[in-house]
Amino acid sequence: MLRALDDVRRSPSPRPEGTGAGRAPSGVTALERCHRIALRALPCWITRPAPVATRGNLQTPSQRGFTLLELVVTATVLLILASVTVPLARNGLKRQQELELRRSLREMRLAIDDYKKQAEQQKIKAPPPEANFYPESLEILVEGVPAAKSLTRKVRFLRRIPIDPLTGKAEWGLRNTSDDANSTSWGGGHVYDVYSLSHGTGMNGIPYSQW
Repeated sequence: MLRALDDVRRSPSPRPEGTGAGRAPSGVTALERCHRIALRALPCWITRPAPVATRGNLQTPSQRGFTLLELVVTATVLLILASVTVPLARNGLKRQQELELRRSLREMRLAIDDYKKQAEQQKIKAPPPEANFYPESLEILVEGVPAAKSLTRKVRFLRRIPIDPLTGKAEWGLRNTSDDANSTSWGGGHVYDVYSLSHGTGMNGIPYSQW
């Protein structure tokens, strides 16, 4: 910039046609000429005008993206929601399994009671005396028992043996009338009660084998 100003001082002023010697050009003074040359010598980033914000180039918050703080807050909220949702989902699944277990146990116990009632009323072929009118196995309830006054008709009490939702198998613990109420071993002979073979504990704090 200093070099440009020095050049201005040394260079003679141009003489336009029709003007006398020593006179400045018409409409342009020596000071204005010096100012223009000085501006040319300045860096472009100094003389370049700042961009004016217009309606077309304004960015909305959604176009600017997320800041680091916003991402951290969002991730924290998602972690909190996940820590609450996962236990609820697990409890919901367990509750559904327990409802299916209660339904299956009730279905089999009602079938056993119905068998005993019809055996006592002599509507079906009676089991051995030592069975106390109870079925000898769960399979008999599915296969059917011959009716008392028919040679071909059978009375069925279960469509199928339910699957234990906790073990995933159609296998159940059995008890007879001589077994303890919470016994896990079957004395044989006849079926008085059934229970789940799962070793878990229900949401009510009672083991499934005692339901």
